[in-house]
Amino acid sequence: MSRRPVNARRAVALSLLAGVLALSGCGFSAVEAPWPEPVRQCLATDAGTCVRPKPNLMLVLDKSGSMSFASDPTVAGCQGCATTACTASCPRTRMRDLRDAMSTFLTGAGATVARMGLLPFPSDSTCGAASISPFPGTGVELSQSKDVASQLAATAAEIDHKIQTQLFPGGGTPTAETLHALEGYAGLQDPNRQNFVLLLTDGAPDCNAANDPNTCVCTSAGVSPCSSSGNNLCLDGDGLVSAAANLRAKGIRTIVVGFGAEAAAATGAAAGILDATALAGGAERRCPGGADSECGRNPGSCDPVSGRCSVKYYRATDVDELTAVLAQIATCLGSDPAVR
Repeated sequence: MSRRPVNARRAVALSLLAGVLALSGCGFSAVEAPWPEPVRQCLATDAGTCVRPKPNLMLVLDKSGSMSFASDPTVAGCQGCATTACTASCPRTRMRDLRDAMSTFLTGAGATVARMGLLPFPSDSTCGAASISPFPGTGVELSQSKDVASQLAATAAEIDHKIQTQLFPGGGTPTAETLHALEGYAGLQDPNRQNFVLLLTDGAPDCNAANDPNTCVCTSAGVSPCSSSGNNLCLDGDGLVSAAANLRAKGIRTIVVGFGAEAAAATGAAAGILDATALAGGAERRCPGGADSECGRNPGSCDPVSGRCSVKYYRATDVDELTAVLAQIATCLGSDPAVR
């Protein structure tokens, strides 16, 4: 099975997205009220035209060992790697899908929608949280562009190159500690702009050294009570929700994307934790048009009275769904009011 051409993936993504955009144009509120006065002003020009300040967006991408699992274990060559690392015979692993979807995003709708940076995690083959001091070589510092399209696109291209050539699955999922590292990141504390983290992960967080391996809930099937791996496999849901809330208190909102079978499942540890994280992070998925289609695949998932989705985070199980989700997020980020 060969990889689907980029243009074909884009066509499928646009088809999946069309119903949502026709109703609302955006899945979450990209702009908080009150709109900061400096953001209404013209901070830069491009070819003599006033440019509305772009939001800051740090891409925090999960490259843990489970990203080497199959996206769809029913595909030929992938049957044996639903919960273990795939061999080269599997054409569609989660990491391959992530690379393809991010490439479409970074060379298309997302290229100039924000001043972006990249922070992958873990930083090693075990439980190393991503650090910002020093910034990792596999990452990209947040763009300092003055909102000039060519500069924004150049940073997006650099991020895409890193994702395609330097991100390889391995290690645990120190999601909370990685978000904690961003609490002091000056680039995301710009009072003149909206500041976001886009967290893309395929499973439940772990790697919290403070957890007790004798009483914790394990993130790995068949290991109880995590005795074989100390505390590395202990579920760290409270830690992740707390990290998102801490960022929120600093004016940094967290957009949560759950990718893969575990993260996109309707039930299970990952679903509840990612839901709570999106809510704490201040960028929950919404349905202002009152339609279920604005909330994804699940019927009955929109509360038309409140305009909120029952599932607060974005879900995707394959490259097409992930491409569509990223396109919708790009629309949300680009939907801020025009400069006054």
